[in-house]
Amino acid sequence: MTDNTAERDQFASAFTHSGFFVIRSPLLPFSELNEWGRETRSRALWQKGAAGECMKQVWEQDAHLLRERLLRIIERPEVAHALHVASGSLQLGIDWWKNDWWKNDWWKNDWWKSNPRDK
Repeated sequence: MTDNTAERDQFASAFTHSGFFVIRSPLLPFSELNEWGRETRSRALWQKGAAGECMKQVWEQDAHLLRERLLRIIERPEVAHALHVASGSLQLGIDWWKNDWWKNDWWKNDWWKSNPRDK
């Protein structure tokens, strides 16, 4: 085992203590994340080897469902406030996502046309 004391000291000297610390905890319980993904079907279908148009339709249905659920979550006052505190600039992205995300095709790709299990 080599002694990396000099390297460690050099690394540590690049940081200074600010005089305070912050402890953050998640606002939402993990059960809410589980609830958000409830009743989606695309993963199970893909794991069974589904591909093609059927997979695309199910994936798009799941994406719509998850988007609507996420929209309800981020519109809650306590979540909106927490997002603003965490990243004030995030609001611009959220506004775009609420209004224009689904209108564009940038999020689509051809992953659903084939299943890796086919190879």
